[in-house]
Amino acid sequence: MKSPQRRKGAKKKPKSKPHGSSFFFFLFSLLFHISPFIFLFLIGCGPARNNEAFKKLSTKEQNKYQKYIIQGRDLYKLNCASCHQTDGKGLKKLIPPLAKSDFLRANQTKSVHLIKYGASEPITVNGISYQPTMPPHPHLSNLEIAEIMTYINNSWGNEFGFMDGKMASDFLK
Repeated sequence: MKSPQRRKGAKKKPKSKPHGSSFFFFLFSLLFHISPFIFLFLIGCGPARNNEAFKKLSTKEQNKYQKYIIQGRDLYKLNCASCHQTDGKGLKKLIPPLAKSDFLRANQTKSVHLIKYGASEPITVNGISYQPTMPPHPHLSNLEIAEIMTYINNSWGNEFGFMDGKMASDFLK
């Protein structure tokens, strides 16, 4: 049997879209429209929200430091978590903890130097002596170090304050 031929001038039947494309469009559209709310939710649930020092900041400063904490968390995961762990507790007597660290509280300048230049000399944290071999992170900018410090200073029960890029730069002079 011959296939039916189309008459001259007859319109082609439009091809139907695959069923999945409208779903992906809907999903993309939904994500696009709710992403600002997800960001605000993450900011509102950040580690510094219950911090007394954070509550004393202006709204503009709170927004700034919440962004620092979010960026700092991501940078911490990439550069620090493999040794100090995601919970900041370190590794027994090998790697010192950052969570509730008396060293970190008392040595903000030294901590900035440790991030940038690394360490090989012994330090005492919460009464325990550590002989760490911390690698330097020269690839991190002063702002990124400030973001990491702000994250660490306000995570895992720490309430050690906030650091901006200028402070980190001053500490590294």
